[in-house]
Amino acid sequence: MTALQAYIDARGGDAAIAVYDRTTGTSVSVNGSAEFPTASIVKVDVIAALMLQRQADGESLSSQEKAWAEAAITASDNDAATALFRAIGGRTGLTAANRTLGLTETTVSSSWGMTTTTVDDQVRLLTTVSDTAGPLSSANRTLLQGWMAGVIDEQRFGVTAAATADASAVYVKVGWLDLDDEGGLYATNSIGRVVEDDHDWVIAVLSDHNQSLGSGKTLINGIVTKAMGLLRSSAG
Repeated sequence: MTALQAYIDARGGDAAIAVYDRTTGTSVSVNGSAEFPTASIVKVDVIAALMLQRQADGESLSSQEKAWAEAAITASDNDAATALFRAIGGRTGLTAANRTLGLTETTVSSSWGMTTTTVDDQVRLLTTVSDTAGPLSSANRTLLQGWMAGVIDEQRFGVTAAATADASAVYVKVGWLDLDDEGGLYATNSIGRVVEDDHDWVIAVLSDHNQSLGSGKTLINGIVTKAMGLLRSSAG
């Protein structure tokens, strides 16, 4: 995918994308192991960690935990995410869960939004939490994916640029962060899945050093559109 690498390099190179088609096994990764701050995409990871903890205790999420989780995903509620992060035991709890989830390139911060990750790790996370043979129960997979399908309009960009009229399901979680230590530049991220009749695309796109949130959105929308155009063309 030299054309995709060139596309990213021409726009500053401060971005990465990984795509994995669970149906065909096709995959692409550009800057796959480059580290970026997660911002709010880590909320998917936090909720998966809580689900794993409750399963280990033979329990389900409480009604309060479900309400927090839904708010954290669908509207990216930060207070709800903080409550969930505390519930799992913070940095220690998420780090332990990530071992179960197969993440090897994610470093958890005590300030959850400053956790760092890679696109390759995010594809691993999304594949694991939606796998029928994975560690999450069927009920918990349904809950998590339902929330990611119900994200509000202003929180739908990046991965959603991959969706065509043929998509039967679109799951997404975005995140952005004003990096004060970098002069106010933005990290802008999107992770999710686009399911079609003949494809099940798992997608992660991460970026930083964006001049604004708007330019970050434009960048990752463009990267996803470019990547999917190349993949669909090569698939015939």
